[in-house]
Amino acid sequence: DAESAWLRRRASQLVRDDELARDLVQETFAAVARSRPAPGVEPRAWLVGVLRNKFRMWCREDVRRKAREHAAIVFDPAEVNPVERREAELDLVVSAS
Repeated sequence: DAESAWLRRRASQLVRDDELARDLVQETFAAVARSRPAPGVEPRAWLVGVLRNKFRMWCREDVRRKAREHAAIVFDPAEVNPVERREAELDLVVSAS
């Protein structure tokens, strides 16, 4: 319908990707189904506010996910050349002296 198309255009302006815009609109409508604007609030303005809040939450979640992924990278000693590892250990000992 007209509201969906209008909201999809707004979402496309935020994410610059049609697939993501569709997902964002879908999540926005899911949130809208659970609440309604306060009396006197213009519905389209409220709808765009919900859309922007969903977008902000996506961005925060993305940052948090990337931080978790980065923190989960485990050092695998098997990937390090034993000679290079020993040289690095010796460098540490020498620099600590």
